[in-house]
Order: sequence, then structure tokens, then C-alpha cells
Amino acid sequence: MRKAVKLVTTAILVLSLIFALSLTASAADNGKVIYKNDFSDSDEFDETMWYSSAGTQEIIEEYGEKFIRCYPLTSGTRASRINFGPNEAKNVDIDFRLRARDTQTATDAFCGLYFRSISIPASPLFAYQLRFSATKTAIAHVNNHYDTTTNILVEDANTVLKPGLWYNIRVALREKRIVVYVNGQKIIDMEDDSYPVYGGFGVCSVRYTFDVDDIVMVQHTGKKLPEPTANETPKWVGELGTQEEEEFIDSGEERLNLFGGTVEKVSTLIKGISPNALTTGRIIALCLLALVILLAVFTVVILVLFVKKKKKPNTQEINNTEEVPNQ
Repeated sequence: MRKAVKLVTTAILVLSLIFALSLTASAADNGKVIYKNDFSDSDEFDETMWYSSAGTQEIIEEYGEKFIRCYPLTSGTRASRINFGPNEAKNVDIDFRLRARDTQTATDAFCGLYFRSISIPASPLFAYQLRFSATKTAIAHVNNHYDTTTNILVEDANTVLKPGLWYNIRVALREKRIVVYVNGQKIIDMEDDSYPVYGGFGVCSVRYTFDVDDIVMVQHTGKKLPEPTANETPKWVGELGTQEEEEFIDSGEERLNLFGGTVEKVSTLIKGISPNALTTGRIIALCLLALVILLAVFTVVILVLFVKKKKKPNTQEINNTEEVPNQ
């Protein structure tokens, strides 16, 4: 009987250890936050955003929410660019919110993200560019060391910027792979090795004035990199095929009152979810881990009590021995 209890206990402990290790490995796949800025702490840029080579930028507050507004040059290239985050990083997920202030119909007009820049400080003139315009979304490769010709690698004519609307953007970089999500929908999945997997990051535009908020960079390490996953869909985005009102600049506030009321609209700005936040899945995983640990502890306690009981002498037998008279 004792051997059977030991075998059961050992099996439970081994399974508990395997389960705990699997949960730990799963948690590691979430990556490490290497940069985060929602511009809410002060009216100044952080120490990584000191290099602004074109246009002007300022911190704006709207409905109690702060974000960065980027203005292009008023002449010449009409460009805006500013870097952020580490000088070099690889295998990262870059999340941010983007809002164009108006529509620009010029063929060279766009705003968006540049990444894997081969220059230090980072510059969109030597980088990949994620370009959002009024007619398409594109990934471009720019290298002004070589020539001034922009190489468009891939285009998506179904995803365009509507002025005044916030968009949730995620760019997932895995070695030479580039995956782009907009409002929870994958729009680009491609591979290119024109630049190394290391590089710097920033936001840029031509002709556009645009807003950026809730920048989060998560880096993944290890031999097996996690598969890119979709970002959050903003609560104000309707079902596919529905139309958004465009009469006024969108702050993320509610714009459609389906019940026909006249209650004043209030701010419902979307806050970016931290990669380390306790989501429902992580809470369930932690509860399961705690349950396994409690089960293992309970098993050990039962085993100890069982062993003690087996070792304890029988009181009745001791008394009987003492009552036997000497012959």
C-alpha cells in the first residue's frame, strides 16, 4: 500500500512540474517590453526622441488623453520624421495608434512607421517604411545611400486612412518576415532581406499632419519565435462593411447613437493593453498553476500523515504487554 501511495505521489509531482514548466515557457513567449510611451506622464518627449530631423512635433491633450502630433515641413520635402526606442532591436512587435488629421491626395503623400533603419540615429531615408495614404497601404524599402528611388515591396489597396479616425497598428517583425495588422485584421505578410533584421524605429510622413499614441515595443528572444498575433480591435470600429461618420475629428469617442437619443457624447478613448497585463487567458493559466501546486502540497501532506500513522505504535498492544505478570 505504501509503495502505491509513493508511486501516485511521484507521478503527481512530475506532472505538476511538467505543467508548471509548460506554463512558464508559454509566458516567456509573450516577450519583453523594451519601450513604452503613451505621452501621459509629462509634456516632454522621452530621451529616445531627441532626434527630429524634419518637421515639428508637440504633445497634445484631448479629452484628458495626451498624444504626440507631428507636423510636416511647410516647404521643400514637406516631410516629418522623429525616431523613438532603442537604436537597434530585432524580432519585435510594435504597437501604436495612428490618426491622420486630413486627406492628402498627392501621389507622394503618406504617414506611418519606419523600422530596421540601418543608420544611427534611425532615419526613414535608410529603412523600411510602412506607408498609409488616402489610396493604399504599402511597405517600401528606402536606401538613399544607394539612390533616391523608393522600392515598393507590397501594396494593399483595401486599407486606406480616413481622416480623423484612430487606427490600431501592429507591425510584427520575425527575422526577415514582416507582418502588419490594422484594427485586428492582418493586411500584410511578407519576407524581405534587403536590410538586416536589426535596426532603429520612428514615425514619418510626407505632407500629412498626423497623431501617434500608445507606442509599445515587445521583443521576442529564443530559438523558436512566437507566431505573430492580431492586435486589439478598437471598440469604436463597427462590423465589416459598416460606415463611419466623418463629419468631425475622431478622438475615439462614441459617434453612433443607435437609440436616437440626444445625450452628449463622452470620451471613450481606447487605452492600449500592456503585453504584461492580466488577460483572461493568463488569469486562467495562473489559477490552473495554483490548483496544481495545491494538489501537490495536499498529496504530500496526506503521504506524511499516512507514514506517521504507520509508524505510531498501537496503544492497546502496549497496555496488554504491561499487564502481563512476571512468571
